[in-house]
Amino acid sequence: VSGAQRAVRQAAQGSASAGILVAGSVLFVASDMVLSMTYFSKPADYERKGALNPESRLMIIVNHTTYYLAQFLIALSLFLKLELIT
Repeated sequence: VSGAQRAVRQAAQGSASAGILVAGSVLFVASDMVLSMTYFSKPADYERKGALNPESRLMIIVNHTTYYLAQFLIALSLFLKLELIT
């Protein structure tokens, strides 16, 4: 928790890499929330029609988009942090 608090504090102070890290972390949590809805839904949820069906195309697209964008932002924040050090 202290690492997350430090990243948020640095983001608030204007550190670009910390802000990007926080954004990537939030997207990663969002991705995991969508994924958990897919894997841990009740059997009745799979019978539901529309976008809230755990196996719907929208849920899959949202999950993959948030996951890969989160991974990209986290890697970018580390790259920027290393560039600032050297």
